[in-house]
Amino acid sequence: MPRLSGTGKPGEAPIMGIGEVSSLPGKPASVKRRFVALVMDDILLAFITIFLAVLSGFTFTIGAGSFPGKAWAIGTIGTSLKLTYFIVWLTYHTAFLGSTGQTPGKKVLGLQVIRTGGEKISYARALGRTLGYIPSSLLYIGYMWAIWDRRKQAWHDKLADTLVIRV
Repeated sequence: MPRLSGTGKPGEAPIMGIGEVSSLPGKPASVKRRFVALVMDDILLAFITIFLAVLSGFTFTIGAGSFPGKAWAIGTIGTSLKLTYFIVWLTYHTAFLGSTGQTPGKKVLGLQVIRTGGEKISYARALGRTLGYIPSSLLYIGYMWAIWDRRKQAWHDKLADTLVIRV
């Protein structure tokens, strides 16, 4: 059975099963700081997606004007934009988290994703954590879970056995 431990400092929550808080490379990140990092990453992702869509969709959009059923062409462009965003989003989070444990937003705010034991996360775990954002976003309950969790883990962190810490 995991041992409940912590340093005993006022206001510091004990952490189950990962040893003393001081044994981690940093303290668990606040929900507010994590949220700001997520917004920064989402803004960057939107720019990347728009750039790729413009780059790849110009010929399709120009060609769509010659079709009598323009509504179909516009619907196809919308679907293609959503698919492009999903692929960019999945690649972005998996690549950055798998390589350094930090997306650009997390790096700017001094955050890093690690295993609950303190180790670096693998690309496979980064992919699983990224896909875990999908159930976390259902009514945002999975994200808000970090508010009440003593280790400040959202659902996607729990699914991937990860923590977000300040470095």
